[in-house]
Amino acid sequence: MTINSKRVLGWLLVLVGLVVIFWDISASYYYFTAKQEFPQVFIQPVAEQKAASSSGTFDPQALAGQIIQEQIGQLIPANTVSLLLNMSAWILFATFLVYAGGKVVGLGMGFLKD
Repeated sequence: MTINSKRVLGWLLVLVGLVVIFWDISASYYYFTAKQEFPQVFIQPVAEQKAASSSGTFDPQALAGQIIQEQIGQLIPANTVSLLLNMSAWILFATFLVYAGGKVVGLGMGFLKD
């Protein structure tokens, strides 16, 4: 009884490809059900508030800019943009992993056919 190295390599590649695919699916499940936080690829810097000028002058343009920033801050939460970018980055990476895992499984199946 001889061990065929092509057959062993084929099964090994199929197993590795399936592990990559199932890991990717399970990680995506945990990320999208909020059981884990998405990997932080994009980090939104914290905006620092400018100190009010103590000169006592009335600057309507600065006041209008401050009011607009406060209203936008209430409309869109602070971390929404970075969260959407991190979700998009994970979706792209997960798609790549599923594609690569499928290719590895296909390569393993090619070894098993011979």
